[in-house]
Amino acid sequence: MSTSLPDPSCPGCAARDKQIADLHQQMQQMQQHLSALQERIARAETNSSNSSKPPSSDIVKPPKPAPKKGKKRRRGGQLGHTKYERTFHLADADVVHAHRLDCCPSCASPHLFHFAGAEQTHYQYELVEKPIRLHAYQSHLYGCSVCHQIHAAPFPDAVRQGGLAGPRLTGLIGFLKGGGHVSYTTLQALLDDGLGMPLSTGMLAKVIDKVSQALQPIYQPLVEALPQQKQLNIDETSHKDQGDLLWTWVFSASAFTVFHIAPSRASQVLEDLLTSQCQAVLGHDCFSAYRAYMEKPPSPSSFAWLISSANCAL
Repeated sequence: MSTSLPDPSCPGCAARDKQIADLHQQMQQMQQHLSALQERIARAETNSSNSSKPPSSDIVKPPKPAPKKGKKRRRGGQLGHTKYERTFHLADADVVHAHRLDCCPSCASPHLFHFAGAEQTHYQYELVEKPIRLHAYQSHLYGCSVCHQIHAAPFPDAVRQGGLAGPRLTGLIGFLKGGGHVSYTTLQALLDDGLGMPLSTGMLAKVIDKVSQALQPIYQPLVEALPQQKQLNIDETSHKDQGDLLWTWVFSASAFTVFHIAPSRASQVLEDLLTSQCQAVLGHDCFSAYRAYMEKPPSPSSFAWLISSANCAL
């Protein structure tokens, strides 16, 4: 079989070559367009459920997983579930209300005999009419007839240091704000409308600050124990306080969790809290702060650095 080279002077050959060149150019353009579309689709399908992106970056919520096959689980306690029943004793009650009969409900006879020890008891929790008491501590003045000086009876230390909110109320406010994440507005409404004790936002802030200072002796040993943990899962998120950008760091160990608020997201926070002697295997999203922290010289016996570096490489 013989082949011949295209003749440049042939109009048909020239038209064919031009058509081939145009098709080749169109194919390249379509290939570039296809690559761009594939990249956009990949970015659109990437969310917090299939990547290291935080949930706050999701444009839409990721699709829910398909329901498992089988019988739909019914509401309430499941078969084999141990029933939970609260057990009370009469001695647990603060107030006992006795309900008696003066006559027979059927025939109105007053001749009744009592079955002692066979009472039916119904227990019920209830708020007292005024759950919070306002205590007034008065320091009386005395004059000495010998030295002619005037003295005031001292207040107890707990009263003097407690301020307007007593110790138990201070603990309740700290729990509602810290553990319950209740806003200042909701907390004020609860104390005022529900418990009859109006407090300003500034006073609530002082009470919560007092709770934070009281927890400092418990918080600091947990921070100092972080470098000795075998494994730590770490993450950080941003929030603003009066317009200032702050970062809340979370260090989760097997037995406790430490929250730390810092003005920075840099690796210096890790160096301050974990120090250079950290022996833990770190679980994180490979943000640059973690990589910068791991690149510094580790302690001689720390194998966790190699594992963390390998995870980031993957």
